[in-house]
Amino acid sequence: MVSTGGDLLAPGPRPHSSRCTRETLPTPIALRFRRRLAKLALRGLLPLGVRLRVEGEEHLEPAPTLVAANHLAHMDPLILLHVVPDLPEFVALADLWRLPWLMPFLRLYAPIPVQRDRVDRSVICRVLASLKAGTRVVIFPEARISPSGRLEPARAGVAYFALRASVPVQPVVLWGTERLLHAWKQGRRGVVCVRVGRPIVVPPLNGRHVPKSQRTALTERIMVELARLLPPEYRGVHGRSTRDSEEESPCPCEADHRPSRSS
Repeated sequence: MVSTGGDLLAPGPRPHSSRCTRETLPTPIALRFRRRLAKLALRGLLPLGVRLRVEGEEHLEPAPTLVAANHLAHMDPLILLHVVPDLPEFVALADLWRLPWLMPFLRLYAPIPVQRDRVDRSVICRVLASLKAGTRVVIFPEARISPSGRLEPARAGVAYFALRASVPVQPVVLWGTERLLHAWKQGRRGVVCVRVGRPIVVPPLNGRHVPKSQRTALTERIMVELARLLPPEYRGVHGRSTRDSEEESPCPCEADHRPSRSS
């Protein structure tokens, strides 16, 4: 369930079919049980290694919503699963199934696997079906862990899904996960901050076609909002766009964290 993303709209071969198949139907009851079990286990284990500080939980919109978050470390989705209500759907890079320490959790939670930079009609259908069924979906617009610890240019997938499904985008940022490994090596719990922003209401779509101009505009709006919610040193390429906008007040743990590639 970790390091989610991949540009589902990247240039590449056309999908073989334009229709969703039965394999892309919403989560069955058995899988919901497994996901509840995974979330319950996470609730018990996470406090052992993480001191979590959350701001803005009152902004969490009822599902269906599309949660868009920055990406600093493999622990990001686990933190989000703990913070976000109910059992969200995640889109995960298929490469993560190669990580031995993640395999048990991935098999238990069973997120949607996606190949980087490949058009996958089944993934698109499953995400849209999940949103239509009233499920919250989590995606990382950058489509990878940021090597620098700062926001990178986003892919267009998150905007496409929000526009096609006509659901609000919930901006959520987190930082401190990139320093967890360093803290654990020192025998102490790491501090992670999570900040939830107000939902972004997407404009109505005329028909099923999503114009590139709308995808681009919404993607930029989402990334600027993520940058606004982050401490300045994490904003990266979107930092300039936040200078004239209202900024969030500092989180109590901001002083403890600076961009790092420790985990």
